Amino acid sequence: TVEVKSDKESVTPDVSVVSNGDWAVNATSGKNMLRVVTKSGDTHWGCWPTIGFSGKIFSRSAFHADPEHYEDYALCFDLYNNSESTNLFVLEFWTASGIRILTINHYAYPGRWNNFYMPLRDIQADLPLGYTLADLKGAFRVAWPEYLPENGRDSEDREFFFDNFRVEKI
Repeated sequence: TVEVKSDKESVTPDVSVVSNGDWAVNATSGKNMLRVVTKSGDTHWGCWPTIGFSGKIFSRSAFHADPEHYEDYALCFDLYNNSESTNLFVLEFWTASGIRILTINHYAYPGRWNNFYMPLRDIQADLPLGYTLADLKGAFRVAWPEYLPENGRDSEDREFFFDNFRVEKI
């Protein structure tokens, strides 16, 4: 399940599941991928639209493995930036009680697949004191800053494809 949030309706992204063959980009794994079309706004970094994934993604993953084995796994996903601009994405990790406990910046460079790769031991090391990976049962969100249209355009949509969310053995 994917949840879309934005403080401004004008920058709420269009999100859909698309299949190989429907677009010039093919999924890195399987036949489907998540297509996200972001919208430009009127204030640079004025709000942070997000797409969120259920905490269930964590309950079925190595996040709940024995902490002694965290060093053996990494959180990974693929992101294709089909726009002309490098775009900042921020991964947000939330607890089941709705507390955001960690953010990680990731840049998506234009015209290619960008691989996000973060060893679980590094995520664990960045968590606030008293939290463990097992606390990340709430949600995993991907956020980006509101942006202004470039090159004198009145508006600018940017297209991204997300695929192959996984926890893999290092």
